[in-house]
Amino acid sequence: MKCCNPSPGKVMSKSTRPRPPRWRQSPFLRVPKELVVEIMVRVPAMCLIHLKRVCRSWRNLISSPEFVRYQVERSIAHERNYYIVGSCNGLLCLLVMGDRSAVMLWNPCTSFTSEWLQTEAFVLRFAFGYDHVNDKYKFFAASEIVSKIFTFGVNNHWKTIENSALLFNGFRSTMTEMRGEFVKGTFNWLVCGPNGDPVIVYLDLGTETYGQLSLPERDPDDDFSIIPVIDVLRNCLSVCFDHKKTHCAVWFLSKNQYWSQLAMIPHQTLTFAYAIKFKCLDTVYISDDDVLLVRDRGNRKLYLFYLKDGRILLPMIDSSSDGLEPPLYVRTGDRTSIVYYPSLLSPSLMV
Repeated sequence: MKCCNPSPGKVMSKSTRPRPPRWRQSPFLRVPKELVVEIMVRVPAMCLIHLKRVCRSWRNLISSPEFVRYQVERSIAHERNYYIVGSCNGLLCLLVMGDRSAVMLWNPCTSFTSEWLQTEAFVLRFAFGYDHVNDKYKFFAASEIVSKIFTFGVNNHWKTIENSALLFNGFRSTMTEMRGEFVKGTFNWLVCGPNGDPVIVYLDLGTETYGQLSLPERDPDDDFSIIPVIDVLRNCLSVCFDHKKTHCAVWFLSKNQYWSQLAMIPHQTLTFAYAIKFKCLDTVYISDDDVLLVRDRGNRKLYLFYLKDGRILLPMIDSSSDGLEPPLYVRTGDRTSIVYYPSLLSPSLMV
């Protein structure tokens, strides 16, 4: 009985096996080492542990003291508390406060970011927005000594402009937010006027000059100890203040620059069988069907006020995923509320 031999053919050793086609080779083989390092250092540390098993070169890179030191330094640099200065056309402006504050732009939709910009001083007033006259995105930073505007783009540059004395009128900062509200090409702050009454100081981004706006006429029976609050609703400047110690009056500045009353929200109301007493409200957003989202600065909760029938509801919003902050229906805490519209705009495309 003859044994069956395998079909004739040449037996190839390991050294003579053909190499895989070029299209099957790892693209990292053709990437400069410096670029590989910049990619790897942005990978979370737990993932880097697994990537050490991919190949010897990756293991040597990730285990090298130089890479470990670089990764640690970069991680520490990004473990910061960011303040959201503003949102405009899909871009968020982030600020890190300190003796040498820093600011950057970020598009959460595309993940593109600008370079960090050093402000060179501790800023007391700031704002971010779009200059439609010159098609530029600008960041405003001011101290009691000097005010500057930074223009983002290929030719990034700072420009010193005239300072507004009203922004630091005796530095009565209890009547004004540090962040300016951006609307229709202007930055706006609520400040103490020359006679002590609140006024709105605005900075026109196109001309880079200041101006003033008066608030709606107040009733003598209003509680003037409750500080008004300015916000933006439907791309119009809005203001909320006490009305005769019984309501929160919400006004908005129409296109013809006249104040129009939008809502009267009673101080005392019942929601889910609990008594709520409003005093000072932030107007966060208004929907197309006239539902106003407000934030009570007292208990730091969000409420829905239905303009058509006067109902007030507590929205059951739970945005907490890390367990460090309570759900939004419990309280907002010190979190900043920003209206954001996604876009494909990238800071790297600015000219």
